[in-house]
Amino acid sequence: MKKRFFAVLGMLGLLLVLNGCFHGVRIALDLPGHPQNPSVGLHFADLGDGNCRVMGIGTCTDTEIVIPSVSPDGHTVTSIGLAAFSNLDSLVSVTIPRTVTELEPHAFSGCDSLVEVTLSEGLASIGSYAFLDCSSLTKIVIPGSVTRIGMSSFQNCEALTDAVILNGVPSIGYSAFSNCRSLRTL
Repeated sequence: MKKRFFAVLGMLGLLLVLNGCFHGVRIALDLPGHPQNPSVGLHFADLGDGNCRVMGIGTCTDTEIVIPSVSPDGHTVTSIGLAAFSNLDSLVSVTIPRTVTELEPHAFSGCDSLVEVTLSEGLASIGSYAFLDCSSLTKIVIPGSVTRIGMSSFQNCEALTDAVILNGVPSIGYSAFSNCRSLRTL
């Protein structure tokens, strides 16, 4: 009985000591591809000025891509390159950080399974054909920082029902939302 009492008392003491040592320390899971964690293995190109662009999927196998704000080499990610994820049938969702100011042409065109796109405030330009033929995309919220939506950017997004454009966009290209047959609100 005494042994049990002292064992329990020892465990309680250990817990109190550990609690005091780790008070205020956050433990976070770093799981690649988890919606809160950046995707690992993407291909980047250095722009020579401390910035870089995402050039493609690289070795990443995530279906829910979270673009990091900083590359593994420490460069700020400022754009998604020309056709970087084009025709990537496995892509279901993509989250783009506020450091990205430009989606280059065809960045996500032909991604048939893409359902969800999260664009952050800070994005200025959505290139021509950026989401062309993303037939499963259902909703897009375009941040107020966007000043240009390129030609045919969302053309043939047949499942798109809602396109929310915050604060208006001064330049919307020809056929930007053409053949979006399900579109109810713009």
